[in-house]
Amino acid sequence: AASAPIVVKIPSTVTIGETEYNVTSLGYGAFRQKSISGVELPEGITSIGDYAFYYCTSLTEIEIPNTVVTIGDYAFYSCAGLEKLNFEENSQLVTIRGYTFRGCTSLKTVIFEDNSQLDTIANQAFYECTNLTTIDFGDNSQLSYIGVQTFYNCDNLSTIEFPSTITRIGDY
Repeated sequence: AASAPIVVKIPSTVTIGETEYNVTSLGYGAFRQKSISGVELPEGITSIGDYAFYYCTSLTEIEIPNTVVTIGDYAFYSCAGLEKLNFEENSQLVTIRGYTFRGCTSLKTVIFEDNSQLDTIANQAFYECTNLTTIDFGDNSQLSYIGVQTFYNCDNLSTIEFPSTITRIGDY
């Protein structure tokens, strides 16, 4: 029999002894190469560490809360089953770092809801996302820089409407 999908729900707080702590980050490699199909990130989380979901090939969709300020290098690298990526309205994320979504070969849609603070998409961030067809930067985007080979081998990406705030686009 096929195993049931595993969806991980990250709590907003944890209690140790009698002290309650807010969960604000996922550490380096937190779910690296794990067979999870989904993850629910709490409001209030501010950081997703380097390699956090690296090679989580069963992960199919993720919504990034607007409180996330940092997503580390290779955080979703080769999440080959990831089809949809959504950044909530008023996202505080400023930079998508290098190689963050590289090799997410099933990724079709990336949505930035309105008022995103995203300024930079670094080198090879979406490299080899071969099924990517849609990127929506939403209204009032702050995006100004797209790095080298950011969309390299994204052969199905036929149209991108860049916001007027773009000042530099790297090679390829």
